[in-house]
Amino acid sequence: MKTTFNLTVIALKTKNKKQIAKNKKSIRRASKKRRSDRARIKRLKRKVTNLKQELKEEKSKNRPAFGGKKLKYHSYCTSIITLVLILYSETSMSLRDIESVLRAFIIHMQIEGRFPDHSTIDYWIKKAGMRAIKPFCENEPCVLIYDESISFNGKKLFLVLAVPTSISEKQKPLCFEDCHLVYLGAKKSWTGDVIHEELAPIVAKMDVQYILSDQDSNLIKATELLNIPQVFDITHKVAGTLKNS
Repeated sequence: MKTTFNLTVIALKTKNKKQIAKNKKSIRRASKKRRSDRARIKRLKRKVTNLKQELKEEKSKNRPAFGGKKLKYHSYCTSIITLVLILYSETSMSLRDIESVLRAFIIHMQIEGRFPDHSTIDYWIKKAGMRAIKPFCENEPCVLIYDESISFNGKKLFLVLAVPTSISEKQKPLCFEDCHLVYLGAKKSWTGDVIHEELAPIVAKMDVQYILSDQDSNLIKATELLNIPQVFDITHKVAGTLKNS
């Protein structure tokens, strides 16, 4: 009995030693893995830091030239957008000409950053509504059509369209594509004096044959101040004739 007990004790001790050795081996392996993970985390942190620095440098290189307040959803500031629109509206430069001028200016002034290309400039011009105004030739004889339009935010819109007189030679009904936007303004009220003040500089540059409008007193007064013949539109003219008959 005693011999059997001793053998059992020896077997348990041997088993415990093996288990202890196995546990120590697992602990050493886990410790080694933790050290490896810590080293890997440090390497990743250094890599992230380097990437952030590279990204910062890349953004610095590719930032738009001409710093300033940016418009919402735009990469460029208001000053460069305004400059582009002025170059387009006040000169006969093409989109690529404007791009070349900006590039030369940035290089000459040693300004770092990117500049807008012709496609971006074209997008700005279309968004500003200038594409609809630019094609009309101011020296071409035309007829102006104007009237007060819808109310917007407590103000009335005043719309002025120009139609080349050459359209009448085609002997076809007037369509929207024949009209060119000349002026669109918003004020609380449009008197004859206000209309004259707004349109006088525009009309002075154009060859206006006559003005087409309804018989509103403010429009009649504005036309008289502009010293341009006025023709009433046929709808109002017929309605007025029927009313007075």
